[in-house]
Amino acid sequence: MLDVLIIVALLVLAGVIYYTRPKVEPVVDITPIISNLARDINSLNQLPDRMIRNLNGQISAKKGKIGELTTYMQLLAEYDRLIPVGDFIDFIGLKGDSLDFIEVKTGTSRLGKSQVQTKKLIEQHKIRFITVKHKVEIDG
Repeated sequence: MLDVLIIVALLVLAGVIYYTRPKVEPVVDITPIISNLARDINSLNQLPDRMIRNLNGQISAKKGKIGELTTYMQLLAEYDRLIPVGDFIDFIGLKGDSLDFIEVKTGTSRLGKSQVQTKKLIEQHKIRFITVKHKVEIDG
């Protein structure tokens, strides 16, 4: 009789465990996910040219900075004094009796409008050295 009670108790316990277990969700249909992914990939192919040019410009800017840095390291050995400017001219180099305005370009980049104007002024010898003296007084 005890054996029967143990078997019944085990069957009841198994039933409780079976009916109170967490329900497993059915497998998700991935067809809509794949469809959405294909649509997203297709929309990437249709990005406006302006956005692509912008991304390329950011990459070019980083390449330009790396080019400036490596050129700077090379020019340090070549010039008596090398001054990074970094605006419309990258460096000013002093070597013996020469003063050089140096602009670093990488890839297919070209001189900008102000750089072309500066180059023209240099070639026409329209460069001046100006000393400005200013008297500063501090009360205190």
